Amino acid sequence: LVCAVEFPRNVTECSYTTSPIDQGSGSGEAAMSEAFPGSDPDTVLVVMWNDEGTLIAHDWAMTVVCPTTS
Repeated sequence: LVCAVEFPRNVTECSYTTSPIDQGSGSGEAAMSEAFPGSDPDTVLVVMWNDEGTLIAHDWAMTVVCPTTS
């Protein structure tokens, strides 16, 4: 289960992190999340794993920090 997040701008120079949140939904307690660049410059991909290392659907939050543009 991979979630693609599309932004209205190029985010290749940005940094981003994800963390699991508990909203009472999803498929088990997440043990780890990861965000990484997608194939397009405006896309970030997010995956979540449970304690057994299985990809799961779970609620998460993302923080994105981008440099200012001139």
